Amino acid sequence: MNIAEKYSDIVRQINVHINSFNAFLVDEYKIKIISTDDPSTFSEIVNGDFDKQRWPSGSNYGVYILCECHEFENTNFGIYIGKSSLQGIGDRLWRHLNPYRKDGVYRNPSNESFIIEAVLAIPIIIPKMHCFASALEEYIIKNSLVGVHVFNKVGNKK
Repeated sequence: MNIAEKYSDIVRQINVHINSFNAFLVDEYKIKIISTDDPSTFSEIVNGDFDKQRWPSGSNYGVYILCECHEFENTNFGIYIGKSSLQGIGDRLWRHLNPYRKDGVYRNPSNESFIIEAVLAIPIIIPKMHCFASALEEYIIKNSLVGVHVFNKVGNKK
């Protein structure tokens, strides 16, 4: 099973939340859903050279999701959901992943047993809508995902 297939259920569940969030918005402001076929919303990073990484929507504001799998239990999934409302998604990803660049194994800093294998992005591309990143991040966290450990909570509580 490839990485895109491995995280397809997580992508599906997040897309349900994006569509539900979009119900509050008029058509011209609706937010794009994630596709594992779209490099602006999906990137595989497992076993990848840090300097060759191409993170999705790196220069855009938005929400990013770090998709993780337990190192020894390959059916135990976790995610970290973050927002980038004041700088590009790439800046936030750099802060998360840079500490692990030497060995190329990107770990969850709050639970080192989880390896980050993929990055999802939900870019906010409409000018002056970057503040919606915070609302969307909280909306996804609060509505939770089935069968997935969400490592962060609203308000950054652990």
